Amino acid sequence: MALDYPRSEIRGLDMADMFPTTIRPQNVNFDLHNALEGLPYENNTFDLVHMRLLIAAWRMDEWAFILKEIYRVLKPGGYVQLVESDFTVAQKSPMVEMFNKTLYTTMQERGHDPWIVDHLNKLLPDHGFDIVEKELKMVNYGEPGDPISQEMLWNWKSAMKAMKPILAHHLLRQPEDYERFIDRYIQECEQSGLFLQLAAFAGRKPL
Repeated sequence: MALDYPRSEIRGLDMADMFPTTIRPQNVNFDLHNALEGLPYENNTFDLVHMRLLIAAWRMDEWAFILKEIYRVLKPGGYVQLVESDFTVAQKSPMVEMFNKTLYTTMQERGHDPWIVDHLNKLLPDHGFDIVEKELKMVNYGEPGDPISQEMLWNWKSAMKAMKPILAHHLLRQPEDYERFIDRYIQECEQSGLFLQLAAFAGRKPL
C-alpha cells in the first residue's frame, strides 16, 4: 500500500516489537503500543484504519473500546476496514473439527467471541459507523499445490504452537504430546482441508 500510495503517510501499530527494520518505504512508520491503552493519535487524524485477525486478541467487552478509539481517530468521512475469520465452519476431518471446537470453547471461557464476524454487523453501527460494504469468502488453508494456502497453513501452525499453554491440557492427557498432535493436525489439514470463512467489513464515519 505504501508503494501504491506514495503521497500517503502510513502508520502501523502493534504491542509486539516485530516491525521490519530493513525494508521500509519512507512513508511508513511503526508505533509500539497497546491499543487497549487508547490509540496514541489525535482526534480526526486518519482517512483509513485497517485492522485484521484480532479475534483472539480482544475480549468481548474490549471490542467496544477499540471501535470507539478507531471512530475517534478517523476523520469525518473516513473509513475503517476490518477483516476477521470464522473458524466455527464445519470441517471434513474429525480431528480438525475437534481441535477447532476446543479452540472456540476455550476462547469463550477466556471471554473472547468466536462469532465476532456475525456480531460486527451490529457493533459497527452501534458505535457510529455506517456499514458501506461486507464481503464473505470461504478459504481453504489446506488447498493442495496452492502456495498461498501453504503459507497460511504454516502461519496457522505457528499460531497453534503459541497456543500450547492454553490448549494442550484441554486436548491431551499428556500435554507433552502437543507437538506431535500439531504435526498430525497439519497432515489432516493437507489431506482434508482447513476451511475458514473470512469476512471483510468497510465502515464509514459520517461527515
